[in-house]
Amino acid sequence: MIVDRQEVVIRFRDPGEIAIDGEMKQVIDVMLPSNDCYLAILTEHHRVDPTTGHRIPIIEAACASKFAALVSPYRKWEKKAYDGADLRSIMTPNHETLDRNLLKALGDLVYPDGGKELLEFLELAIQQKPFPC
Repeated sequence: MIVDRQEVVIRFRDPGEIAIDGEMKQVIDVMLPSNDCYLAILTEHHRVDPTTGHRIPIIEAACASKFAALVSPYRKWEKKAYDGADLRSIMTPNHETLDRNLLKALGDLVYPDGGKELLEFLELAIQQKPFPC
């Protein structure tokens, strides 16, 4: 494996797997806690799987994480379409049980007043309207 360390991610590339563009395929991405939102998810807003010990984000944290990717200046535009679809697929079926205060608090950790925008995204998802990104 070849390690490719970037600002917000460490990518492990396999020299034995070459993509159509001639580049080594990335086989594992390890996201770095690049903002206060990700740090809060890693330290507080998760549950621990009793079998594996893996930290699994609670649903509000998953929403905030997808939102952070969607608004990130580092994220490629075409990947943001996937992030928006993922965010919508989490929010829509769970909108009645999502803790809006926690969503706002986590969104505010992405950037100042990000919580307000995250709640607006929730309303757009409920109304089946497009996200602004």
